[in-house]
Amino acid sequence: MIAELEKRPKLRAIASVPVSGRSKLEIVRCLANPHYCAGLLDFLEQAVTEAGSIGKALLQQTDTFQFEARLAEVYLHYHLKRSLVDSVATPSAGRAVRQPDLIVRICDLEVAIEIYSPRDLQGFQLVVEHVKSILRYLEVDAGYWLEVAIEPDERGDVMFALDVEEDRVIRPWLGCFAKEASLWLAKPPDEAMRRFPGPAGLGWRVMVKINKWLDMDRERLISLHTATRSDDPRQMFDGCRPAATAGYWWGRRVKAKMAERQAGSSPQCGRIRMLVIDFSALDTGFPGFFLYPHIAEQIDGAVRIISGEIDPPLPYDVVLPAELGIVCQFGHLVWLGEQDEKTRKTIIDTAQFHVSTKCT
Repeated sequence: MIAELEKRPKLRAIASVPVSGRSKLEIVRCLANPHYCAGLLDFLEQAVTEAGSIGKALLQQTDTFQFEARLAEVYLHYHLKRSLVDSVATPSAGRAVRQPDLIVRICDLEVAIEIYSPRDLQGFQLVVEHVKSILRYLEVDAGYWLEVAIEPDERGDVMFALDVEEDRVIRPWLGCFAKEASLWLAKPPDEAMRRFPGPAGLGWRVMVKINKWLDMDRERLISLHTATRSDDPRQMFDGCRPAATAGYWWGRRVKAKMAERQAGSSPQCGRIRMLVIDFSALDTGFPGFFLYPHIAEQIDGAVRIISGEIDPPLPYDVVLPAELGIVCQFGHLVWLGEQDEKTRKTIIDTAQFHVSTKCT
């Protein structure tokens, strides 16, 4: 993957890989999936240099979740640059405490866009994301084929993924896990399987089984699976009332994000404040579920309830559910402001925010 990165002069110039001071193993951790790494680098070579400050911020990230959040911004920037909008600007970091991610000019309108990518099981996703990466890039002189499972402890609770705490608990545990795994795999282990308990008091653990040991060989194959669990975020939107959705963790986080008013503190003539809620970070078995008509109605109702719970003035003029990627998908816009139908249609048509086909 380092070789793939060095084939792309624009990325190489910005990322400064040769003088980064990091080991090659560390550099690729944010791009650790070889199945899409080359395709992603192709996209970034084209998109990141025109993305201004958000492109530079993306390539400075070493945290996987922050990398993905920045990548969502680049995805939307790329989409808008190829739409019919007049211009797309990326405010410089530090210019203001509160500022949107993107500012788009459409005719005589200014659209200030803030992008939010909430995660449902952030602690659990952090473990899934990093355990595999840690094992693949351990600084040991050996290769191995490992089978890894994140599983409940002896109590066997199918809701165990909810029993994974946030960053403040998981990140120190990951550091300890890396040290223990490095000591275990630094030489041919006496035991072919080991279970690493999670943080004290939590009901899960990590099982690592050595299927093949390759002494002094750098080939590493890591397969990871998780035990059966019951926590898909679609459940928050399917078969319940909008008020319930607004009260779940998703609604609480969206409310907190809206209350920050990063796209502007109050409504202004000629300026539309838009919050794009990116569903791509959710750990779901139903990607794109937000596009189904009955769930789109649920999201609409929940967003209106959330907005109404925030003290005046109105925090945003419009909310756009989306799944941001190289090809973006957009759901039904939730118009909270008093923009007329002509203004709404102009924004949708010009920015190409048309509802994706799955929703029609």
